[in-house]
Amino acid sequence: MYLRTLVAILLCIVRVLAKTTTSTTKVETPTTTSLDPTETPSTIIDILSSQAQYSYFLRHLQRNGMVPIINSLHDITLLAPVNSAFSSLEAIKQLDNNQLLRYIVNQKFRVGYLDDNEVYFNTLYRMSAEKNYSISIIPDFETFEYVVDNVSAIIDPDIYAKHQHSFIQGIEHLLPQKSTICDILLDDSTYQLDGQNISFIKQLFQSIFLDEEEFFIEGKKKKKKKEYKPPKEVFPDTCESFFSNTRSLLIPSDEFINDSLTEIERRYYLSSFHSLNSTKFSTTDEAFLEVKTDIFSLLRHIMLKDLVYGTNGTATKKSHESLAEDSKYKIHLNQTSIIINDKLTSSTSYLASDGVVHIFNNEATTKVSKDNSKFFQALNIPTVDIIPRKALYALHFSNFVKELNFRSLDYLIDGSVANQTLFIERDQKDDIEEDDDNDDGESVNVYSFSSKQNLLYQFADEPVDLTTVEAESDGNHQLLNSKLCSKKRVGGCFKLKLSVSNIKGENVTTLNDDIGVIDIPMPLGNNSFVYVTDSEITSPVSFKHSVGDLMSDGAIHRHLEHIKIDQKTCLTTLQYLNDFDMYSLNENGKGYSVFLPCGRNIKNSKGSWKDLGLILNYLEANPLLFKDLLKGMFIEDTIYSNFGLNHKDRQMVHSSNLNGDLVNIENYQYDGGFNHMIRLNNTKVSLPINSDILFNQGVIHIINEVLLPESFSIPFADLAKTTMDMNYPDYSIVNLIEMFPKLSKALGFHGEAHSTNQYSLLIPSPESLKDFNITTSFTKLYDFLELHLIPNKEIGNLIDCINDNSPQLNSTGYVVNTNLTNATMVCIRDHKNDKVYLQLHKLNNHNSSDFNALSYNKDHEVRLLNHGCTSLNQSSASCVFLIEKPLNLKWIEDPDDDNFLHIHLGFISVGVGIILGLAMFGMVMLGAIYCLGNNRRKFGEPLSQYDNDSMFPRSESTFMPVLTDDDSEDFDRGFDIGYETDLDMLRTETESLLPLHGKRKKRGKKRDYGSTANGEATSPSGPINITGHVSAPRNIHNKSISHTLGRERNIPGFGP
Repeated sequence: MYLRTLVAILLCIVRVLAKTTTSTTKVETPTTTSLDPTETPSTIIDILSSQAQYSYFLRHLQRNGMVPIINSLHDITLLAPVNSAFSSLEAIKQLDNNQLLRYIVNQKFRVGYLDDNEVYFNTLYRMSAEKNYSISIIPDFETFEYVVDNVSAIIDPDIYAKHQHSFIQGIEHLLPQKSTICDILLDDSTYQLDGQNISFIKQLFQSIFLDEEEFFIEGKKKKKKKEYKPPKEVFPDTCESFFSNTRSLLIPSDEFINDSLTEIERRYYLSSFHSLNSTKFSTTDEAFLEVKTDIFSLLRHIMLKDLVYGTNGTATKKSHESLAEDSKYKIHLNQTSIIINDKLTSSTSYLASDGVVHIFNNEATTKVSKDNSKFFQALNIPTVDIIPRKALYALHFSNFVKELNFRSLDYLIDGSVANQTLFIERDQKDDIEEDDDNDDGESVNVYSFSSKQNLLYQFADEPVDLTTVEAESDGNHQLLNSKLCSKKRVGGCFKLKLSVSNIKGENVTTLNDDIGVIDIPMPLGNNSFVYVTDSEITSPVSFKHSVGDLMSDGAIHRHLEHIKIDQKTCLTTLQYLNDFDMYSLNENGKGYSVFLPCGRNIKNSKGSWKDLGLILNYLEANPLLFKDLLKGMFIEDTIYSNFGLNHKDRQMVHSSNLNGDLVNIENYQYDGGFNHMIRLNNTKVSLPINSDILFNQGVIHIINEVLLPESFSIPFADLAKTTMDMNYPDYSIVNLIEMFPKLSKALGFHGEAHSTNQYSLLIPSPESLKDFNITTSFTKLYDFLELHLIPNKEIGNLIDCINDNSPQLNSTGYVVNTNLTNATMVCIRDHKNDKVYLQLHKLNNHNSSDFNALSYNKDHEVRLLNHGCTSLNQSSASCVFLIEKPLNLKWIEDPDDDNFLHIHLGFISVGVGIILGLAMFGMVMLGAIYCLGNNRRKFGEPLSQYDNDSMFPRSESTFMPVLTDDDSEDFDRGFDIGYETDLDMLRTETESLLPLHGKRKKRGKKRDYGSTANGEATSPSGPINITGHVSAPRNIHNKSISHTLGRERNIPGFGP
């Protein structure tokens, strides 16, 4: 490398010497003319005038009055563009008297004396009172030339003006004016410089120096918020004033920033930039002020007072100060880069008009430092100390911080409290919505702050970092103590439930079961973390509202797999609690643990209350006892699902319920997953991990059974009376038993202690007793009662059958002996229909899986409807079993004593008989229809002369008017008065035309119809009636009725 550099320098020197020799030879060569030799130019203007290639540049100097200024200078270097450089009109326009000063270096330098390192020089152009415009001279090893500002090569070097002790360097192009450091940093059109990404540092400067109105979002100017003005004595107003004493800026690349700062630190420094650059956030003034202060503190450490660049900028001083107090860096040059503190190496450098920018990245640093130094750590630059308040600013929760300050809870986030976890809702973010109807143009914050209690509940009193926790198959569940405490209500602090479940290979985190955690935890400092949730976090509500929310959801999310919420059972529970006014609980200073029967065991389809059977009927009939039972569900202490699992926690607690009864609570069993059991006195209760339902006075546990006290007992007589029906008061087996004092006494029906009772009862329903007419007059009543009496030693099998404790036995049944000799029953459960049957043992030869074939008398079976026992101790308890129908004594009678033949027909035989009966009925109906059809055809034929219309009497309307002899005078007209009727023509001559009231005479022989009346005279023209008129001739003898009916009639209104 050094050999290559030496060769390049030698070539450059040779080239310069060659140009100098050529120029001297041309000047000193004598001419053959008679003119005197010209004098060698000795000033800068003379040299420019003598060489035509600088005529354009000289003309610009003359136009802008620069000639006198240049003539007055000495020990300078003039960068003179050749004529070809003036091809750009835009560049020419920028050459005013001020801009021309950029071409005058305030010291003389010779290209021949430069080495292979970069150098910089200040010009006479003043950037400010403290700064001059700077240029750089960089060797180009490919063309063996030196280049000014990476733009123009020096093509005519080292022209010496001896009178001014100055040099002229001829350059190829005009020099465009370079940007200032502030222009580079505040330019938001690009975040790159010399191919390096420096967006982080640029955004820091933009957040503190760009006005809010200069930010544009999607082409629309951001709506201006309340103006924020930091104190002027603390911060400079402009970037230029901030850089007034700065000549060098150290910038780490974005990649280097990511390795040097944590995510929360980066987000904190850029929070102001994002707030100003987005219409979504409404950051408080306090947040702007605090973030801005920390940004200025950080930037002052990377701003150097000296211009550290090239050989001449690094050789004179070894230590360079920053703007921050007591902050110095050891810097030396390494070819084209600088090395700071022997740990950081710049990857590229850019000389701006008023200073230099050095950019650092990981790749360049690793070449020097083997320990992979971080940028800020290598320079001993202190970064922001992240405390919860600053972390909340970083996450844009400044309004939440403001609310904490207002509620005097700022101590929770000022760094004085360590080892805590904060859960914060995303809607508490500094989000704003624009209101087009708002006349004043101000944004309206959509978040309304919560109360002090809710704010405290969002803080857990221990650190939780779930990134280090892997969710197991059963999940990871934790109960955390919150900062919200109440000794009066719960005797301590309220709990927060944090759960991690593995769903389809992905970890799902929830808070209090239904609040989703949407992001990984962010560190708050002081070993604290913050989680952002997707919904509101509120302190626990009342007991009534907690259970109401449970009913509306219908399940406990993800954490109660073996018990499901039975809404019907739960509604029943709530109704009982409401009936006895048990929603309001007194503040006892301990809190409450409520064991609420709202679950349904998957193994048992019945609900918790239905499992009580007849006991529930007894409790409903005794309200005071029922209320005491409900009070037993409330234990005056907070027992959570992780009770006893932590060795530091209590393993046993002595407490009491609302009745004042002593309750001993102890940890019983834990399988390492979510199955956890405790023991309340001697009762085992399942408390799955994280299944707690929190309310403002304790915790609710969902159980699938009603907790009965160990001392609970019911008199057997009272239990039997629960089967009575008020609709059938005269039909009760209790009344039947009282007919036999000995039996009644044995069962304790007269106040005897239930412990002396050695029997249980099968009690038919009162309606069935009425249907079977079982009364006190029943001849075999005592045997009937003996048949329904079961010794207590037999009820174990019956209870197991009902509870399905041994499903494998249900295929053959549980044998139960009654108190009647030779009367043995078998209990069988129909799993398909979830029904229980009792069947006589000796006929138990059917397929038990086919319960549709069961019947009362055929299979000698009855259905068991309900049951209940006098106490929880099965060994000493007597039970009552309500059956659908009574057991029949005839089932156990000897069939040889019956003289009648009994035929037992199965369903197939009955079905065949029904089909045959329907077929025969159909044949009879078809025959009847056929016969009726033939008769109708017969009646439709024409009547013969012997047919008589009297067989089918006509209606009265078919008769024609009939006249008596007295009426003939009134009808002495020229038309036929007609015959009596068509029916009268068939009557004998002696019958009256008018109807006679009396007995008609029997017909004799066939009469000769020659006239209308007996004994009337006749005339040649026809018969003569009593009036003397000749009646119309009528001769119907041996003529058909159809011919007679078809004659013409002279009827008034119808004749011609």
